[in-house]
Amino acid sequence: MKLKDIDKDIVYFIIAAIFITIASFALYKYGFPIYLVFLIIIPFVVFFLKKLDIYINLDKHKKTEFSLVKNPLIVDNNTWLNCDDKHKDTFDMITKVCKKYKTSFVLLRMQLDEITNIRHKAAKNEDDKTFKKATAAVELIEKLQSKDKVLTIRGISLKNVVEIEGADNEDSEVIEKVEVANPLALDGDIAKDQYEGWYKSKLAEGIKNILSNSDKLKSINLISDNPEIRIRARAYVALIPDKNVDILDVAKIKKSHEYVTKNTPKKFLAEYEKKKKDKVKEKEKKKKARREKIDFIIKP
Repeated sequence: MKLKDIDKDIVYFIIAAIFITIASFALYKYGFPIYLVFLIIIPFVVFFLKKLDIYINLDKHKKTEFSLVKNPLIVDNNTWLNCDDKHKDTFDMITKVCKKYKTSFVLLRMQLDEITNIRHKAAKNEDDKTFKKATAAVELIEKLQSKDKVLTIRGISLKNVVEIEGADNEDSEVIEKVEVANPLALDGDIAKDQYEGWYKSKLAEGIKNILSNSDKLKSINLISDNPEIRIRARAYVALIPDKNVDILDVAKIKKSHEYVTKNTPKKFLAEYEKKKKDKVKEKEKKKKARREKIDFIIKP
């Protein structure tokens, strides 16, 4: 392997390490007390180790951050309904990552129907806590859709999904009851009654429908801290060959997002983007010049 083929940063790290070692030995050799040698060298060592850590780990954390949006991202309604308190940081992080990579996450229409149904029912029953949660979710959805432009609503019908879920049940009255009354448990994973499981299966069925209807799409990302939803989503998607649902570890992605944000200077990013645009402009300029030469030759 030639020297020019070796990563420049690795060469710089090796040179810096050699320099630090020689400088330490020289200072000690010429009579500097060992503690003074350490006082002089330690800042260089710390700086070197930090740069080495960034070099080794930055790409890894960038990949983890990107894993949030590399597939269509769906967030379950238990998370949406806690967007103003427990999961506020999660939605802030998702918004920043979506803007950074110029993408959006997906809200199924059935999810919006479910949240608005919860809101109307809570208002009717004078349940202030639930009403505030659902209102905050609706307001955030509108903000992400209209202002931040990082949310897409996928138009899957609630009725169709309920009918698919209840296809084995001949009792049409049960299907009608499930479609009208929403017994979603906001504050826990334990089903309040026998119908709640139907609502947790709706989201899993919606994910399965998206993957079934796309040849190119191989995977869906899902954020959910509800084990029943995660289990159902995996089970439904497992029915489709070569398709997958990735249950994301939000804490891990948050850690990577913070690392990347902290160790990627804005100035560097701005310069990088400017260089990319300049390269594209230069390429287009050359292409135009070649085209003009060809036109000049072939024109009568």
